[in-house]
Amino acid sequence: MLDHYINATNDTSILERALPLAELELEWWPTNRSITVTSPYTSQTYNMFHHAVDNSASRLESYLEDYQAMTGVKLTRQQRSDLYAELATGAEPVMLQPHLVTLAKFLSDRVSLGWDYTGRWLKQPLAGNNLTDQDSKLRKLNIRSTIPTSLTRSSPGPSIRRTPPPRALNLSGGILDLFWDSNTLAFYDYNLTPNTRNGYHSPTFYPFCVGIILPEVLNDESKAFGAFAPSTWF
Repeated sequence: MLDHYINATNDTSILERALPLAELELEWWPTNRSITVTSPYTSQTYNMFHHAVDNSASRLESYLEDYQAMTGVKLTRQQRSDLYAELATGAEPVMLQPHLVTLAKFLSDRVSLGWDYTGRWLKQPLAGNNLTDQDSKLRKLNIRSTIPTSLTRSSPGPSIRRTPPPRALNLSGGILDLFWDSNTLAFYDYNLTPNTRNGYHSPTFYPFCVGIILPEVLNDESKAFGAFAPSTWF
């Protein structure tokens, strides 16, 4: 964001105020939203980013839905705790400013990311083939165990472009190793539960949007077209 602003305005005076905040944000993500992942494909280890909120109560704006999800079946204390955390994680704030971390944690279940708990975030997206039973879907949320391709974008999550090396090299290596499937020529979210890539969702394009393009795609016209051909996404 700073880079785009300065390129457009040539106003470097903003750096005096903005750089300290940018540095805080760069440190906030590794401290609060990073997770170590060992690739089943290469056995390499990476520090990746995911959404993860600690919470032990219903969301204010969805209190009834959360209550019904909690009481519809018998859950252990640990299962209830995990479900509250998943529900809050799906509503993680769009912008987590480091100097507002305490407030953000308090408000973590009040500001929606807008994902609306699509099949992308569920352990079993079509379990039982019941498309109307929303409570059972809420109980299958798997957000904290999903490493999303969308956190490669510049906002709201961390970005390779503003991440100092060697951290950037580790992150970019993880993106290419965990997300990229050379057979289908697409990026996929990585799921820690089965330790494999999820099925296709629109965020497959996020790495492309921030300039993460593999040489095999960049240097091969047929693969470049294939990466954007619908038949290769599934």
